[in-house]
Amino acid sequence: MSKNDVPFSFWEKNRSLFQGDVIIIGGGLVGQSVAIALQKKRIKSHQKPLKICIVDKLPTGKSGASTRNAGFACFGSPTEILDDMNQETENKIVARMKNRIAGISLWKNWVSPDIIDWEDHNGYEVFEPQEIKSYEEVLNQLDNLNRMGKLASGEKQIYSKTSQISTNLPYSIKINGEASLNPGKAHNALVEINRSFGTVFFNGIRISGRKNWIKTRNGWTIPSNQGDFKASKVVVATNAWTPELIPGVDITPGRGQIILIKPSQTTIFKGVCHAKKGYLYFRNLNNYLLLGGGRNLFRQEETSLDMCTTANVQTYLESYIKEVLIPKQEYTVINRWSGIMAFSRSGEKSSLIYWEEPNLLIAARMGGMGVALAPKVGEDVAKMILT
Repeated sequence: MSKNDVPFSFWEKNRSLFQGDVIIIGGGLVGQSVAIALQKKRIKSHQKPLKICIVDKLPTGKSGASTRNAGFACFGSPTEILDDMNQETENKIVARMKNRIAGISLWKNWVSPDIIDWEDHNGYEVFEPQEIKSYEEVLNQLDNLNRMGKLASGEKQIYSKTSQISTNLPYSIKINGEASLNPGKAHNALVEINRSFGTVFFNGIRISGRKNWIKTRNGWTIPSNQGDFKASKVVVATNAWTPELIPGVDITPGRGQIILIKPSQTTIFKGVCHAKKGYLYFRNLNNYLLLGGGRNLFRQEETSLDMCTTANVQTYLESYIKEVLIPKQEYTVINRWSGIMAFSRSGEKSSLIYWEEPNLLIAARMGGMGVALAPKVGEDVAKMILT
């Protein structure tokens, strides 16, 4: 028996680990943001801080997606918006963009940019020569895209034609306002803010499913593998893992795989780049090249909660590196990893933020945009809880 397999004692399983105002299940960017927003609102209204705990089944510093993404703070590439226009109302699209842009702005208010390696260097959607029709469709819709962008941000021009970034990617649209950051440092920064507010953390704790929770006159008693948690209100911020706790929620996982390489020559790419209608994304990371995506070609395989990498996707990513990004260059693979995003089975793109039951709130399904959305979702949830 390994040290990790040592069973819990009767005393360890039968105790109260926390009793307070709010339990947040899920310690990623969204869960951290909810706790911060709650305490900020309490302080602003000259009330004492709430007694909050954040519970996560993963070890300290790890998450399902928050520390395992590409570090993009983005709000919508042109082809994504055009695709949405075929399926949704304009009001819904603009509202989603507005939330993402608001979240990006909140990051700058909450955390000093230098702490999280924040870089305001804009985004780019890039097209290969054979994708000229998609590029021309974007050009034909630029005025409309910018009109919607102005409704979401107040800025007159978000999208604009720009120069090619390479001979293999000769067509490019600039996206003003997108940025990059170090998601590991960002997550840590939110944790430190929460600690300063007195929030309590429990990692490595497995919470039982909803059927085992006990609703009381004063709130909830939630059992775990190491004891009970009691609070007036509960927020479930477990994103792709939410159906494990709340069966029937419209969430399906989507694995996003990433490869980080060191090219033999200095990489020329600047900003955060979107390709293949957003299913590929890459950026310069201190002269390393980070590339992620490809799940659209292996949907069944990548609809998974398993945080591993696969030969199919990694081979595809490397072929894009060799054939499109840095042809005729040698490179060294530095790291490979994956993170798990949450999407809707029905195709709905908006996040899930609602009261599942009295005093039980769901904040999940970030649709691969959790980095941008987290602070805004935190503020929205805090408002719902405190109203």
